[in-house]
Amino acid sequence: MRIRFLGYLAAAGAVLAMFSCATFPAALYERDASLQAALAKPPAYPDVRFAVLSDPHLMDPALWGEGAAIEAYLREDRKLLRESSDILEEAVHLLKELPADLVLVPGDLTKDGERSSHLLMAERLRAIEAAGKKVFVICGNHDVLNREAFRYDGEARIPVDSVSPEEFAEIFAEFGYGEALNRDPASLSYVAEPLPGLQILALDGCLYREKPIDGHSPAGGRFSEATLHWIDAILAAAAVAG
Repeated sequence: MRIRFLGYLAAAGAVLAMFSCATFPAALYERDASLQAALAKPPAYPDVRFAVLSDPHLMDPALWGEGAAIEAYLREDRKLLRESSDILEEAVHLLKELPADLVLVPGDLTKDGERSSHLLMAERLRAIEAAGKKVFVICGNHDVLNREAFRYDGEARIPVDSVSPEEFAEIFAEFGYGEALNRDPASLSYVAEPLPGLQILALDGCLYREKPIDGHSPAGGRFSEATLHWIDAILAAAAVAG
C-alpha cells in the first residue's frame, strides 16, 4: 500500500489526493486543453501542516489469544500484532503533540478488517481530533469485507465480524466521510474540503468486492473505470472553480 499527494491547483484552490492500494494512471482530463490551461496557473497552497499515520494494522487485544493458531499466523506474517494497540497509543500521543493541522490515515487501519478493531481505531482517532487536529481516513486492502477476520484462542481460529463498505464509512464518518463534498458511488473514495482552497481527495482502489484468491481476500489494487471517471470529474471541477 502506498500514499501519494497530487496537487491540482487553480487560481485559489488546491486538491490533495490521498489514496491507498493502487497507482494512479495518466488522467483522461489531461487531454482537455481548457483544463490544462487552468492547471498551468501558479499554485496557491493554503498554510497547512500534515502528518501521516500509515498502516497501523491495529488488532483489538480482545481478539488475541495465546496458542498455536496465532503463532502459525505470525510465522507467515510477522507483524507486531500483540503490541499494535500500545504502538498506536504511542503514535496517537506523538500526533497530539505534533504541530500538524491535518492527519491523514491512508489505509490498513486494522489487522484484517475486524469490526472491533475498527471501532477501537475510531476511538483512538477521536483522541487526535480532541487535540485540535482534523483526521481523514481511507480504507486499505485489509480493512473491508475481509474473509480473514478472526479471533485466536489456543489452537482455534474463530471467525469474527468484518465490515462492509457502508459500515466502514459509518464507523469513520467523523474522519472524512461525514464531511465529504462528494462520494464516489463505485468505491469508498471521497473528496472533502477541510480548509478554504484545499480539498482532500481520498481514493479507494481496493478489491474487496472481488472473488477470493485461494481463500484469501485480494491484496492488490486498481481503480475501476467508474472511479476513474469520478476522479476526472472531481479534478476538472476543482480546476474550473479555481
